[in-house]
Amino acid sequence: MKLTQNQKLAKEITEKLNEELYNLSDSEINKILKLHKDNRDKILNEVAKVILSYNVENDSLNLTSTEKLKLNKKLQDKINDIFKNEAKAEMDKVTKVLKEVTLDKYYSNSYVMSLGLDFTLKKVSDKQLDRIINNTIEGKIFSDRIWDNKNKVAKTLKLEVKKFLNGETNLNNIEKIIKDKYNSNAFNTKRLVRTETARVMEQANEVFAKENNIEYQLFSATLDDRTSKVCSGLDGKVFKYDDTNKPVTPLHPNCRSTLISLPSKDYRPKTRLNNITKERINYKTYQDWKVEQDL
Repeated sequence: MKLTQNQKLAKEITEKLNEELYNLSDSEINKILKLHKDNRDKILNEVAKVILSYNVENDSLNLTSTEKLKLNKKLQDKINDIFKNEAKAEMDKVTKVLKEVTLDKYYSNSYVMSLGLDFTLKKVSDKQLDRIINNTIEGKIFSDRIWDNKNKVAKTLKLEVKKFLNGETNLNNIEKIIKDKYNSNAFNTKRLVRTETARVMEQANEVFAKENNIEYQLFSATLDDRTSKVCSGLDGKVFKYDDTNKPVTPLHPNCRSTLISLPSKDYRPKTRLNNITKERINYKTYQDWKVEQDL
């Protein structure tokens, strides 16, 4: 299926709006990673207090059995508290951004359609929103995966701290070990949030397509900064909405490919071309449109 110029414009607008949603998600990720860094430093400070307060021999701790038991319990409890609070804060932030992204993805599709068609907006119900955000993958919702990631990193850190208290890890290595484990924590979070963002955007896309009788969808890998061979091979291909074999993203972790709903052949965007910059100028921006729709 060859795209008309107007459909190409709809593609460009959709990709731009998607990019803004991914930027919103990345901004939230950065806030979470700042929390990670603060918590990492709390653990390092506790370790530093031990080094300054207890006996050291040959660059390793030399503790009595009583001291080991006491310090191990104290540090284990500290790590448990940190990761429990971190998981809760992370879930709150991720839930908030997924809700915002889901709604904006659905309504930005509506906005693109409204530019050129006689289009009636359908609002997303709370039930639909909850179903999209808490959809399970292999029996787990996103919050389950956050807890799994936190428990895994916390367990590893507690083991490393115990080895440190037993004198098995020297003073020069413990800081690097803790930082490495927290780097793993950050990687898990970033991958989870980016992948979940892609998932809820695409599910909002599918709800929109079904409710508005979209006939065709275009696969776009334009925004995927680490495009896989699978995604790059699909870029630009058009699929029938009801094609059971169509690729529904995310197709891999950190995937940013998407299916773009193609307006009908009657689509005529209400845009004009800026004669100086040669850029297309919308008569009404998405944010202005949202205000008018009371969204």
